[in-house]
This record gives sequence, structure tokens and C-alpha cells, in this order.
Amino acid sequence: AAGSAGPGGRGGSAKSCLRPGASKRPPPAPGGGGEARSEQPRLEGRVLVVEDNLVNGKLVLRMLEREGLEADRAKDGREALEMVQAGAYALVLMDCEMPERDGFEATRRLRNLEGPVGRVPIVAMTAHALGGDEERCLSAGMDAYLAKPVDFEAFRAMLGRYLGVPAA
Repeated sequence: AAGSAGPGGRGGSAKSCLRPGASKRPPPAPGGGGEARSEQPRLEGRVLVVEDNLVNGKLVLRMLEREGLEADRAKDGREALEMVQAGAYALVLMDCEMPERDGFEATRRLRNLEGPVGRVPIVAMTAHALGGDEERCLSAGMDAYLAKPVDFEAFRAMLGRYLGVPAA
């Protein structure tokens, strides 16, 4: 497909989940100096990225790393369930269409777990942006929805909502 590259950059079906033309970094504040980040809340917590597409998964991991967050990747919903039960995640970013166990079923199963792991915030990150898709994600138990390609500012706002620590 045009604008996509598989291994070795020779084409394929992998698509970037960052909006075309979008910067991976927020623009500097007026007057320069990179002060825009000081206005944002400090982010804290470990994130689980559930994404079967290796390229998209690496991109999201890199975006989280640039925000100072630690993150892990699960390749499908089955692996995500195991990792959430074994680790301490503050947020799960869930692709919806995956092999083994899709994001909808994985979310339903996560919500049935006892204790804090069953209440971890889950944000859908999906290429499905048609009418009704957001409602389907929310009815499965997800807390929020971001359509791919992801807009960096919307991504950063979502991180602030779930992982932001107020300035002292």
C-alpha cells in the first residue's frame, strides 16, 4: 500500500498509527525554549500496549518512552490478560482487531477480574472509526477511544487524563 513499509521498507500492509504529517513531539511554546511540556502534567505509571502489528506497537512504545513512561507490548488479547494479571499497569492501550483474542473479548475478561487489575483503565486504539465503533468499545468495558491514525495532542491529553500527576 502506498505510504506503508514492511520489513526492510519494501512495502507491505503495516500502517503507522500516527496521523500523517503529525509531529511526534508537541510544538514548542510561543517564544521558544521548549516550555510547552512544563504546562502539561507530569506523567507516571507503566503502560501495556496491546497491538498485534509490530510496527504500530513499536511506534506507540516509542511515543510513550518519549513521554518518560515505561511500557510493555502484548501481541494479542490472550497475552494481555496474562501480562495484566502478572504486572502492575496503570493503563492499557488496546487494539480491537487481533488474532487469538480480540480487544473486545480481552477487555470483557479483564473487567471480570477481581481487585485493582479488573479496574485498570483501558483505552481503545483502533483503525475502526466508523459510527458505532466508539460505542462498541465503551460497551465492552473500555474507558475511552482513540482512532488511528492517532493525533499526538489527543494521545497526550489521554495520557494526562489517566497518568497525570498534579504539580506540587
